Amino acid sequence: MKILNNLIKYGLCLFVFLLPWQTRWIFKDAAINGQVWEYGRWSLYGTEVLLIILLLLALTRFFISPEFKFQIPNSPSASSGPVGKLQINSKSKIQNPKQFSKLLFWSIVILVIWSTLTISWSLDKGLAWYGWLKLAEGVALFWLITNQSQTTRTIANQSRIFLKTFSHALIASGVAQALLGISQFMRQTNISANKWLGMSWLDPTETGASVIEFLDMRWLRAYGSLPHPNILAGFLVICLLLVIINLWRHDHKVTNIKEVGARRGAHLLNSFYWLSAVIIFLGLLVTFSRGAWLAFIICFASGFIYWLVKKSRIIIKLNITLLIIFCLTFAFVWVSYPTQLFTTRFNPEARLEKKSMEQRTAGYQQALILLKENSVLGLGINNYTLALYQKDSRWPGYAYQPVHDAGLLTLVELGIPSLLLFVMIIISALKKKSEYILLLLAILILGLFDHYLRSFYFGIMLWWLVLAMNAVFIKER
Repeated sequence: MKILNNLIKYGLCLFVFLLPWQTRWIFKDAAINGQVWEYGRWSLYGTEVLLIILLLLALTRFFISPEFKFQIPNSPSASSGPVGKLQINSKSKIQNPKQFSKLLFWSIVILVIWSTLTISWSLDKGLAWYGWLKLAEGVALFWLITNQSQTTRTIANQSRIFLKTFSHALIASGVAQALLGISQFMRQTNISANKWLGMSWLDPTETGASVIEFLDMRWLRAYGSLPHPNILAGFLVICLLLVIINLWRHDHKVTNIKEVGARRGAHLLNSFYWLSAVIIFLGLLVTFSRGAWLAFIICFASGFIYWLVKKSRIIIKLNITLLIIFCLTFAFVWVSYPTQLFTTRFNPEARLEKKSMEQRTAGYQQALILLKENSVLGLGINNYTLALYQKDSRWPGYAYQPVHDAGLLTLVELGIPSLLLFVMIIISALKKKSEYILLLLAILILGLFDHYLRSFYFGIMLWWLVLAMNAVFIKER
């Protein structure tokens, strides 16, 4: 049983580390008017295979070991026995979240059921089933993380070890993606095009590449291994906030450790956090994603103000140090590269920025038209771009894009019931008094400016990953 538990534990860590890599098998291609229609493709990602294996292992553990039960995270039954002892003896301030935990659990269950019902009136039931499977995989990831956290508490009081290892895997993934993105920006191309890594060739001179254009120059934005700079930026925001939260929890404890070996290890871990913060922040800068920048600024400022109100001198000093480091990193990029890279992104008259705003505005108008026709029940999960095509079939496949607002996209596809369910999920999660609420705040802000949290496999996994982390991580102050 210990081997099985370790396989699931380290398998989850491997999953989050590999999640940004877009290796996939496109087993059903799709095109409209001779051009690729990405949102009509059916793909199997490499990390999906790993997720399915982990789910099978977790189900095997459930069936062969009667002590493992499907539990609502932090429910009364999950707090009894050895777990209850852990919570009583812990220095952490554990809240009693049973009311909103049940709300969270049943909201997710009803959301899955409602999404299944929308398939019956969707335009293309095959596309709808494909979208539903991605949603189900996200829910499965949520259950795997929350269940593994509960299991480690139950069998070995190792919950903190699992959660820390899990967060370190996510941070390491962020560092790897940031380094790759920094390299792409500095080289103005990809390191290599490799289908096995899910990476295509990037050339700023080609149409379709995400660039910043000024004078006669086109500067490539950082992609990492993801399909768009905005998606990389959203991922790096989550990873950077996770680094900061770990610093809040860990940095001040180093001086209190008396054992020499343990203190040395703590210093190394601290160095890892600080170095990761610099690398990930630099990677975030070179994505030139305004929405992600805004999300990070709001979340970091919220944390800064929170600790000012709490009058925690140690954390306030740490936050000031972080702020200085971030400002110096920004200044380095500002003086090392043309300032137009930043100013152009906020110039509404620049050609590409103007084009982007026009496309987004048109996208909102299209969404409102579809919403009026399908406001109550929705048009069916994963059927948005198909509905656009049926409205106007003149455009090439790549022109049919979801509206750049995850909430509005959800409302159009799944109707008012789904929006209410998501609101209940968010409310129940927000009641969890933990620093990890900043991750949820970030993901909500990111969803206001883009659709990938609902339309891409990676974004769906990221949403449920953040929700799970907010559900299981406990407050230490």
